[in-house]
Amino acid sequence: MRKIFIGSFLLLCTINNIWGIPAFPYSINVVQQDGSNLTILLKGDEFFHWTETEDGYVIVRNNAGMFEYAEISNGHLVPANVKVHNPNQRADAEIQYLQTLSKEQIFQLLKSNQEQVLQVAQSEIVQVTSVSSVTGTKKILCILIGFTDLSFSKTQAEFNNLMNQTGYNVGNAIGSVKDYYKEVSYNNPLVRRSVFRYVEYKSKALPCLI
Repeated sequence: MRKIFIGSFLLLCTINNIWGIPAFPYSINVVQQDGSNLTILLKGDEFFHWTETEDGYVIVRNNAGMFEYAEISNGHLVPANVKVHNPNQRADAEIQYLQTLSKEQIFQLLKSNQEQVLQVAQSEIVQVTSVSSVTGTKKILCILIGFTDLSFSKTQAEFNNLMNQTGYNVGNAIGSVKDYYKEVSYNNPLVRRSVFRYVEYKSKALPCLI
């Protein structure tokens, strides 16, 4: 019964992944290569996506990385050699150019391309008929790395306990990494982590960007 449940769950996850993770839903401010500010919106998902202005014009980057309006050429969207500005910063020439663009044709092309991507994704679905178990002891290497401005406050032995000790409870923790894998795998497989003495890089740690 457990295998049937896991198999069904994996199949559902596979089907769900076809649709992908949606793009960031809010506006983003970017700085163009010439220093001008531009507000953009990301559309689509991780498999098929594009970029728009605040008022819904599709835009693409040129070879220099500058955002330009997209136009159709030989069935593809290409930069139109017209730099993008925010709606309230457009000159008359830019406004006149936009009047010649057909949003409808561009979005029809996007829709067609998106459907092709979806068809390819659907054809690659693997029907899960069984779930095989991973057995035996699996070894994982754990290397501690320090920096000139960020050194370790815990010892190698303490990290080893965090990884491998049965019933680990330091700092009100509920089990070690080993305990976690043992529980979620119903005691199989056994994962053994080897913790090595930390290596210090002769550089400062980079900030974490989230």
